[in-house]
Amino acid sequence: MKAFVFKPSNQPVGKFDLQTIDDVTQALMKFGEVHSIAPYYYVECSGRTWTLVSGADGLDLVEGRVMPPTQDFGASSDLKSKSDAMHRYSDAYLTASFIIGVGSFIQVVGIIFGLISAIPSFVGAANERGGDVFFFAMIGIGCILVFGFGFYITGVIAKAVGQILRATLDSAVHTSPFLNTEEKALVLKLRR
Repeated sequence: MKAFVFKPSNQPVGKFDLQTIDDVTQALMKFGEVHSIAPYYYVECSGRTWTLVSGADGLDLVEGRVMPPTQDFGASSDLKSKSDAMHRYSDAYLTASFIIGVGSFIQVVGIIFGLISAIPSFVGAANERGGDVFFFAMIGIGCILVFGFGFYITGVIAKAVGQILRATLDSAVHTSPFLNTEEKALVLKLRR
């Protein structure tokens, strides 16, 4: 059977053969004689995972995936500090809130504009004393549907875009290697 070795960043290092699962440690040590291996490299074989960790006698193999204490796998060069990351996330949350606010504004304007555009038709229908009452009423209802409903749906779409941006940011902040738990909590409080 084959076992595969990966860096903590999930980059493949290589693979080796073993007879049984119980031979993982010995086969990995042989693999390490030819290939460079380091702490937090991990091995996958037959649906199981082991991680290399620093032990008293060098490297030890423990079952499961153990992540390094700090993850800095090719961090962006423009993120010079944690405050840069926090600033970037807070600006993005501000943008998402602005988009949601614009969507709400468009919805309200749509309803008001639809009703205002229909008023002349309903006034005309009220003053008409013949067969044109139906015609004026239909124009009024058409104005409400076209202007009011059209703007309202546009506002709903804009708000949805803002909410999707917020959800994406929530996921990005939660999994960010640039922030610790307290900083993530602080950034998530800024989302409102």
